[in-house]
This record gives sequence, structure tokens and C-alpha cells, in this order.
Amino acid sequence: MGEYVVDLKSLAFLVIFVLLAIVLIYLAFLFRNLVKTVKHANNILTDVENMTSIANKRTEEVDELVGDVSVSFRKLIEILKGNQSLAKAGVILVNVFGSIKTFVDRFKNEEAVEEEVEIEITEEKE
Repeated sequence: MGEYVVDLKSLAFLVIFVLLAIVLIYLAFLFRNLVKTVKHANNILTDVENMTSIANKRTEEVDELVGDVSVSFRKLIEILKGNQSLAKAGVILVNVFGSIKTFVDRFKNEEAVEEEVEIEITEEKE
């Protein structure tokens, strides 16, 4: 068997090369995980954007309904004070209940649509 002679300079280059290879492999894994994390964060931000738009739409609908109901109740109070006829009071009551029914129907329809959207979002993630 022959003897191998390694001088200090060759050994230093070998150690530096091995360390550099380890750092490059570590950076490759780091960037791969970083890409996964960024994609996941993007999906979360998309979900948040969808939920925010739904909440905004619901807030506008509730605001509209509250405005309609408050006007109707104000008119009803005026009628009960004797300022208007009893027939007009009945019409206003019908309008109040009609507004509430419309809101409830919209709410039920949007819940069904949201469930379909949530199902589609989970299917896309998988």
C-alpha cells in the first residue's frame, strides 16, 4: 500500500469546498421551503380578501335593511300617534315585514353560494 501525502494547503481547499457544498445544499432547501411558504401565504391572503369582500357586502345589506326598517318604524310611530290613517299603518307594517323577509332570503341564498365557494376553494388547495 502506498502512502498518501496531503499538504496543508490542499487540506484547507478540501475543507472549504466541503463547507461551501454544505452551505449551497442548505440554501437550496431554504429557498424551496421559502417558495412553499410564500405560496401558502398567498392562498391565505386570497381567502382573507374573499372573506373581507363578503363581510363588506353583508355590512352594506344590513345597513340598507336597518335604514328601511327605521324609516318604516318611524312612520308607524307617527301613525300610532294619530297623524295618519289606519290603512296606511297596515301598508307600512307590510313594508317592514317585507324588508325583513327580503333580507333573510338574501342571507339564505348567499350562505348557499358561500358554501359552494368554500368547497371550490378547498378543492383548489388539494
